[in-house]
Amino acid sequence: MQAMAPAAAGEEVMICYGEGSRAEVLAVHGYLPPENEADFVRLFESPADLVARVAKLADCTHSMAPRLLLLESATNADGILAVRPGGLAACAFLLSSIEVAIAEEQDLQEFKEIWSIGAGHNILEAAALAPARRRELRKQALAVATAVVDEALAPLAHPASDAEEAQRLEESLSQGDLGGRAKALQAARFRLGIKRLLYAFNQQASEWGAGSPHEKINFFRQTDVEKLLQASGSHTVYQDLLRTAPADPDDNKTRLLGPMPSILCVLEKLSGLPVIEVDHLRKGQLPNTLEFDGADGALLVPSLDAMPLLKAAGAGSFERVTVSVEVNSDASNHGLGVMLEISPLVEGGAEKQEGDGKNYIKFHPGMWDGLMRVEGPGGWPNHLTGFAPHNWTGSGQKFHRLHLVLNANGDNLVRIEGTNAGEVFEAPWTNQLTDGRYLPSVYAWLDCGECEPVVIGKITMRVHCTE
Repeated sequence: MQAMAPAAAGEEVMICYGEGSRAEVLAVHGYLPPENEADFVRLFESPADLVARVAKLADCTHSMAPRLLLLESATNADGILAVRPGGLAACAFLLSSIEVAIAEEQDLQEFKEIWSIGAGHNILEAAALAPARRRELRKQALAVATAVVDEALAPLAHPASDAEEAQRLEESLSQGDLGGRAKALQAARFRLGIKRLLYAFNQQASEWGAGSPHEKINFFRQTDVEKLLQASGSHTVYQDLLRTAPADPDDNKTRLLGPMPSILCVLEKLSGLPVIEVDHLRKGQLPNTLEFDGADGALLVPSLDAMPLLKAAGAGSFERVTVSVEVNSDASNHGLGVMLEISPLVEGGAEKQEGDGKNYIKFHPGMWDGLMRVEGPGGWPNHLTGFAPHNWTGSGQKFHRLHLVLNANGDNLVRIEGTNAGEVFEAPWTNQLTDGRYLPSVYAWLDCGECEPVVIGKITMRVHCTE
């Protein structure tokens, strides 16, 4: 055992640990590192070991050679195939590798390397497969993984149960009577940690398997969701959109962004796991739609740094951006629409705002004259729109379009176009939501929640660049 860097006597040192670096040796000698994201329990020694064991456990009839070749040629072929704390998302590398091994021939070609926040590195993911097929692959992979976990748990079941070991250890430590049993007790404590991790994995896999494709499936702890949402704006899908945004045929200074990808699809790419619902936001019943029925808003598009777009356009900044959102609902007497928030990267932006600096742009489908309002800095109370916007059912499942023109100087305009020709209302308000570089984040909004959902369609942006 050695420190990671030279150290003198009495100095604090850093040492590697984990099952693969003799964590048990450390535990036996009294050093018990707390659980953290570096902990793991290895299930397979190598891709070759994984392929061989999965072939038997899953009764695979296809050739394993091309699957082994794909795993061994991946960027992280030497990655540790292990169960880790942090939920199924943290085990994305293990599960995606098992999926490669069990995938049918027609599925194998769909596996590409993507960055996984859960794993912390690239994994092989068949993101292009239909959602139903992806769920089936994940279900099979979890069945294989839990079988291997059960094998790992078997020798840890003796000489006592978890409860007995925990009680025995607690009693001995409280009495200060370790004596010659010190090493045995430390080893028991280490076994408890391993068992907790393995049992937790099997429990999470079981809960996943109990859900149906039509039920809420949440693979992440709330802290994991927040981390993924915070990181979503840096994902390559947005960077590619910004970099390749085409010019408006009628205005060469304007670049067209979108339709924006579903935030749920972005979370799937980041986590390496199928995502059905997050924060009351779920895939809609119609293709390319989302539904939201929460009371606290749900992120639709993260704040984006427009620099890739500006560089491609040969501009230093943009004068304004028009955010367009398709929206409707059957919610009765509930203000709904979108919430806009300035990027935290805008210097001094948050400090200059009244309250939280956010604007809530709402109207009332199905109500006479629509009653549109803008809440937050510079906003105004309910205004009559001059037309009665049809609700989702009454319109035949058509969308109203909210166009939000946001200038870098803080002068803004909201324009709503109804489901019928000639239904238009617009009004200005003042609040800085962009600085000419950072695009604001866009959220779905529904007053009070817990009613008929807001249905969200396409989201696009028009970025008018400076000379």
